[in-house]
Amino acid sequence: MEDPVEKLIGEFGPWQARLGLLMALLKLPICWFQLNIIFIAPTTPFWCIEVSPNTGTQEYRNETCWHSTGKGATQVKCNQWEYDRTISRNTIISQWDLVCDRAAWVSITQMTFMLGVLLGNIIFGVAADRVGRKYPLLLAIAMQAVCGCALTFVPWFELFLLFRFILALATGGTMVISFVLCMEVVGGKWRTTVPILYQIPFGLGHCFMAGFAFFLRDWRQFQFALALISSFYLGYIWVLSESPRWLLAVGRQEEAIAVLEKAALLNGRNTAIIAKTIQQHYPSSIIKSTSESNNETGPKKATMADVMRSPTLRTHCILVWFGWFACGLSFFGFSQFQAQLGGNIFVNVILGGLLGGVLGPLACIKIVHKCGRRHTIIYTQLIAGVALLMIALFPRGTFSFDWPRILLALTATLSLSITFPAQYLMSGEIFPTVVRNMCIGTASMFARLGSMIAPFTLDLTYLGLGPDLPLIVFGILPILCALTIIPLPETKDLKLPDTIVAEEKAAPNAESSKH
Repeated sequence: MEDPVEKLIGEFGPWQARLGLLMALLKLPICWFQLNIIFIAPTTPFWCIEVSPNTGTQEYRNETCWHSTGKGATQVKCNQWEYDRTISRNTIISQWDLVCDRAAWVSITQMTFMLGVLLGNIIFGVAADRVGRKYPLLLAIAMQAVCGCALTFVPWFELFLLFRFILALATGGTMVISFVLCMEVVGGKWRTTVPILYQIPFGLGHCFMAGFAFFLRDWRQFQFALALISSFYLGYIWVLSESPRWLLAVGRQEEAIAVLEKAALLNGRNTAIIAKTIQQHYPSSIIKSTSESNNETGPKKATMADVMRSPTLRTHCILVWFGWFACGLSFFGFSQFQAQLGGNIFVNVILGGLLGGVLGPLACIKIVHKCGRRHTIIYTQLIAGVALLMIALFPRGTFSFDWPRILLALTATLSLSITFPAQYLMSGEIFPTVVRNMCIGTASMFARLGSMIAPFTLDLTYLGLGPDLPLIVFGILPILCALTIIPLPETKDLKLPDTIVAEEKAAPNAESSKH
């Protein structure tokens, strides 16, 4: 069955290109705020400072958390430190002495951020399904700009955590809505290509972030530079369009027709037939809940409860949720682990961004076109898992420049960067329009759960079971993820479902197409 939206405005044209570019550029601040922990709190050697009672001068000790007051004296807790400032002149670690009994706050800092992203995915995802894509996204952009700048000036660590949490809420909102809006405006082969190209600025964000960090070695200056650039996105208020698919899905025909007419005009398509075609294909309200069959009148918004009542969607959700959890833990955990790989941290991050963030999505386009979404995810997850496990076979310092570890790390990064856009794409295609933001938001929530656990997984190093224990965890999870993808249907070339009923009807056909 031909998609009327694609028929009227085309699968891809200047209107979709402009909107897709606007959404893709949002991946820059999404990357910066999610991963800047690499540079605002890098692994930092430190030494205890003891003030001599005789001379009043400061003496540096080899000890870090405790020092002795004299020969045979008891150990005294250190309360003043000096830090290695090779990577950064000032970090949140040196700013607020997040060492010794306060060292866990570094992991908690990243955990609270990912918790905020998780809640932002849910809150803004639900809002976008209920009130539209445009205004929740603009609100998230405004929150991101304000809180990003405010972080630069906070005097207390507790206030830093609060503003960073609100920033994370906004980041979660821009993440989920921008992807869905990008995917809903294109069709045909472009429904594969555009959402994957949309991911490339995330990798470029890696590179830019490393460049900013190299020249701005104070975390406040670094944070302010990232936030200042993010504030320019406030200009989206004048250029952003609402999703015509969402408007049609909730029965707002007149608004949808207005958006489609503008899109068709920009794409050089016939605008005269738009109103008639839409009225023929879409009744005034196509979202019907189960309760309407019991003589209730009026459309009702679809909810997650409706999704869970659908056997097909319930199964899809559970499998997709685990896949996102595994990806989130492995990707974000390994991103933070880069500082421990060896070599230059700035070079490692730039190489990871170029290879994983640019080459990976470009390769993903070719692979998903040829192999489909499902097989792409399975094979790249297996490769990533094996590469991460193999890094543990080469202890740090075994070879000059630790090249085997870095080569395997780049292989894992490339594989994971192919997996993520394919998983985004498959998740967006497998759920119907009326709950797409909600389902992707909850899926992304599980990715955030994984990313919240990731910093504490890095702390497994200190259990005395080997420095590469985190790598074993990061390696096993992608392999498990590959296994959970096997039961899911292939979504390549299938029409996007609009309603839960349509998804249920499509499920048997999707299952038969697998065989």
